[in-house]
Amino acid sequence: MLLLADEIGFMDWPSHGIEKGPREGWGTIGMQTPMRGYKVDTSPVVLSTWAPPRGPIQSIYRQYIESDLASPAFRKIVLDGLRSDDAFSWKHLSPDQVHKSGTGADIRRAMAGDPELEAAGLPRMEDVDPSYKIATGKDRIASFAAILVMVSMSITDATFVSESTGLLPVSDDATTCKLIAMRAAGEPYLAGIPAPARRLVLP
Repeated sequence: MLLLADEIGFMDWPSHGIEKGPREGWGTIGMQTPMRGYKVDTSPVVLSTWAPPRGPIQSIYRQYIESDLASPAFRKIVLDGLRSDDAFSWKHLSPDQVHKSGTGADIRRAMAGDPELEAAGLPRMEDVDPSYKIATGKDRIASFAAILVMVSMSITDATFVSESTGLLPVSDDATTCKLIAMRAAGEPYLAGIPAPARRLVLP
């Protein structure tokens, strides 16, 4: 990318909140990109950092989440990523983080090994429970749905930053690249989306 690009932008991991009721909800924990600590004035390629929207999710995020939860193709790409793409999986499920049902690695292994997840009925976005239980099939479905919601939000984050900066969205893992390409080209996602977002492509 340093050989081909005029500018390379790095995106923060924002904090998002999903409200389930007046006093209920869950969300992601924000983290700045480590590239905010780098400054290379002599580089011919501009290195920039960008922050997606944060806070309670906007309506456009909800539309994308609902479309993604209903999309067999989106679900299959994410599930294949959990099974074979370490770089993708560890972004959304840290291997050493300890949950009540085990480590992130344990939870990933349980979801990746469940053949029912590809076709199982999923809860609505408002009913998703990010507790990452894996003891039963129902638990694994709920955990997988939480992963799908977080992945959907991360792709929307990339879409927002790309639209506002003019930078093409790319990733260091193959699964996210597939999801970005699907988001940019898939007809179910284009209805009602601002025109600039339709021009997102992968180099």
